Amino acid sequence: MTIPPINPTSAPYKTFRNGKVVPGSERDQLDPLADVSGRARLAGFVQGHSGAMAGVIEWLDDTYHVQQQFSFAQLVDLGFTIVPRADGVMLTHPGGATEFVSAWPIDPVGKVAQVQSQSINTRDQRYGIQ
Repeated sequence: MTIPPINPTSAPYKTFRNGKVVPGSERDQLDPLADVSGRARLAGFVQGHSGAMAGVIEWLDDTYHVQQQFSFAQLVDLGFTIVPRADGVMLTHPGGATEFVSAWPIDPVGKVAQVQSQSINTRDQRYGIQ
């Protein structure tokens, strides 16, 4: 079964001032995520039998803090195209750039959060464990 992609329905955004388009505003707004740094992560994704889908994509920085988060509906409204794939989605930006977004784990494998590590060390010291 082929599932059609979600296609944008709105035109590129423009900034108007005094009834006129501000020069460069369409280019600046062509990709609303152009200034967002970090790695895209598929935070949630649901697809019904009819092919309808809903989901959330978030952008995390190097410390795994969420820098930006959008629902599929918000991204489509901003001019993005979302195509489901076996292990994630293909996200096409309004400017034409395409990236694969998957649900990768947030916690680095084999790492313990600093707070947990300090808690364990404190408890070990209390019981005389070196």
